[in-house]
Amino acid sequence: MGSTEIGRAEPDWATHEARAGHLADMPLHTPLRVRDGQAWAEMLRDVPDEVVVSLLLLQIRSALAYSLGPVWHELVWHLPTVLGRRRPAVSAADAAWAVRMAAAMPDTCESPPVMDVAVALAGWCDQPGEPMLLHAVEMLAATVDANRQIPARDRARLRRRLLSLRPEIPAGAPLEITMIRPDDGWSRAVLDRAARWQGDRRGANLLLRHLAIATGSKPSRRWLERAATLLQDPGAAEMLRILVESAATAEPVSIRHEKLPLLVSDPNADLLRAACWAASAPAADWAVPALHATAGRSMFGSSRAAGGYVASAKVPNACIRGLGLIGSEAAIACLLDLQRTVKRAGFGKQIGAALAAAAARAGLTLGELDSTATRSTSAAATSSSSPMTGTCASSRPAAGPR
Repeated sequence: MGSTEIGRAEPDWATHEARAGHLADMPLHTPLRVRDGQAWAEMLRDVPDEVVVSLLLLQIRSALAYSLGPVWHELVWHLPTVLGRRRPAVSAADAAWAVRMAAAMPDTCESPPVMDVAVALAGWCDQPGEPMLLHAVEMLAATVDANRQIPARDRARLRRRLLSLRPEIPAGAPLEITMIRPDDGWSRAVLDRAARWQGDRRGANLLLRHLAIATGSKPSRRWLERAATLLQDPGAAEMLRILVESAATAEPVSIRHEKLPLLVSDPNADLLRAACWAASAPAADWAVPALHATAGRSMFGSSRAAGGYVASAKVPNACIRGLGLIGSEAAIACLLDLQRTVKRAGFGKQIGAALAAAAARAGLTLGELDSTATRSTSAAATSSSSPMTGTCASSRPAAGPR
């Protein structure tokens, strides 16, 4: 079967229905006859691989024909148990069909389970480089980036799994900026600068993919090490600077249904959070003032928070963590400045933890850290003329015990 035929082919439903047998009579849009999802997973544990594949394809078909119910989430919750260590062979036509159907799912919070199943089928494809399958994967990736109702954790998981199915980024490929939602001041500033991008884009795209798969409330050491490696590429370093500095300097925009001018929307918060984490890896000269300015204008209730509304606390918390990871005298001075202006206890706690971590790495007490940072602030104030750097222009490492 050629690529064109694969791109249009429907699964052989008669074969799949016959193979799945009585299991095919348990559509997931109605309550399962085996009501306990765990029991259902156990029942499938010992069935042949091809039966599991047929059943999953049939359930995707049922999801398209009927409204999704909570039992779909039961399927995905127990999917690892159902799959175990299976490595069944799925035809390119069936895998491409499943991924195309997942890409066409409505923009609802119930769609990710269908997408998870489709991605699992694509991962088992016996022709992983088939062009129509790769095209379907790109379609699903664009859908995941565009849909507003997909929860952040589901979005990150799907992005990570889809990246494993996508080929290496070819030289000359366009910037992969579809993951940036153009509905706030930050995104408009980033997209405007990206539209004027010159030079090779591969390094920038590798960084964007790395940022897109970041999860959790703090970065792992392995994730930061990978970011530092990627940032050795000039294109990646330039893209990171665009992402972080735009948050510090962008003009907020008035959005329908928002009471305040919006600087960063919730869908964009995860990507910007990851960028602020990554900014600590190279500790470039621009990083400290950009993180300081972004944190100051995005902390809710801060005396500085007059530069637009940031929909998620992830952004200021990431800036605080980034400054703590840098740990230079200027970064510490900026943390102390934020500590003096913050009015929310949660942010104050984050700042305190970042200062304590920086002091421990420098071998100082918090009192000694404050004294060292004060001297750095005084020196920087007499030499800095940049409006964004303020008193945090220096990026020298914090001094050890004297």
